[in-house]
Order: sequence, then C-alpha cells, then structure tokens
Amino acid sequence: MIEDGKAMYRYIVAQEYINKDLVFLLGHSEGTLIVQKISLEYPDIAGLILLAPWAQNMEQVLIWQANRLKEDFEQGKGIIRRIARIQWKLMGDPLKVQSTAIKKMKGTDKAWFRYKLQKINAKWFREIFSHDPVDTISRVSCPILAIAGDKDIQVDPKDTIRIAELAKGEVEYHIIPNMTHILRLDEQTPSLLHYRKLLKTDMDHSILDIMYDWLQKKLLIRGSLKGR
Repeated sequence: MIEDGKAMYRYIVAQEYINKDLVFLLGHSEGTLIVQKISLEYPDIAGLILLAPWAQNMEQVLIWQANRLKEDFEQGKGIIRRIARIQWKLMGDPLKVQSTAIKKMKGTDKAWFRYKLQKINAKWFREIFSHDPVDTISRVSCPILAIAGDKDIQVDPKDTIRIAELAKGEVEYHIIPNMTHILRLDEQTPSLLHYRKLLKTDMDHSILDIMYDWLQKKLLIRGSLKGR
C-alpha cells in the first residue's frame, strides 16, 4: 500500500497542471502511517493531514482497542452485549483473545489463519507489527495537521498530542468533542455497535473547516516564500 501511494504521488507531480510544491497528503487511520512513510522519501511534500492517527506500535493499539471493547460490553446494556458476555465466559474475554491472537500472528509464516471462527490476515498484521510509529513520526519534517475525536475507541485520541511532541516539523492538532474513529459525531457513550447507524450520517463538517483553514495558512506561507 505504501508503494501504491508512492506511485500515485510520482504520477501526480509529473502532471503539467500540478504545482508539485503544493501537494499535501491526507490519510485516515492506517492511511496516516502510509502518508508518513511516503513523506520520508519525498521532501517536496508540502504537508500531511492525519485523521485518527496513532503513535504506538500496533500491538499496543490492539490491546487498547480490546480494553475499550471490554469496557463497552461489560458496562453497556442491550441484548447484543448480554450475548457477548455469555460468549466471553465460553471463549475468553477480548483481552485474552486478543493477546492469544497476537501470539499466533507472530508465530506463523502463513498469510492467513483461522482463530475463534475468524479468518485472520496474519501477513498484514506481521508487516504492520514491524512498523515503529515513534521512529517514523520523529523523522517527519513537513508540517502536520493531526485531527482526532475524543470518542475514538480504535486508536487513542491522545496520540495526536504524542505526534505533536515527537514530530520533527511543525504540528497543529485538534481533538474534536464527540467525534468517533469514523469521523462522525456520537452524543452517546461510544461503541462499535453505533457504527452502522453513524455511517448513514455525514462526516463531521468541523473537520473540513479545520482542514480548510490550515491549508489556507500553509498555502499563503509557501506562496510568500516562493514569491507568489
């Protein structure tokens, strides 16, 4: 996926109608890792926009996710949560299941395997486990806009603060109240069970406003430096 991103960037900047000094890359979730990696090889990139980024290794992220899932299903109400609690008694709670799955992913050289009736993409996980997000972000020198939601239960929203502390270049970050990992607002206690309904609504427009303002500032700065 990183190689695909690099190929697309090379194609874009080769076009006559594109100002290659004013190309910004945007990524969401896993995409934030991809655009960071691309920026390390192409110093002409004007900046990065990171939506729901993380600054921990994937193993820590998975354990953090399992904790949030466990909290939701143990404390929340509803038939689906009651069924899940019964299943945990039979198959193990999310933390134990996740820890065992991680060990199996690391211990196999197969592309896929089945665990607890689920098909696991072991190759993808092994590749992303090898990534050191702290090392990567600490070498990114272009400007960064990082946006997270305080109701994200898939990555820690506080990682936007860590990115601001780690990055080599300038970082502006925002943690939007009630925003989830899928960039929709949720007034309730956050839960994966809300995703299907939330996806029928629009992305939170405040994200677009923040991006627009940041891009305007960056374009003005780069334009003045270039004498435009």
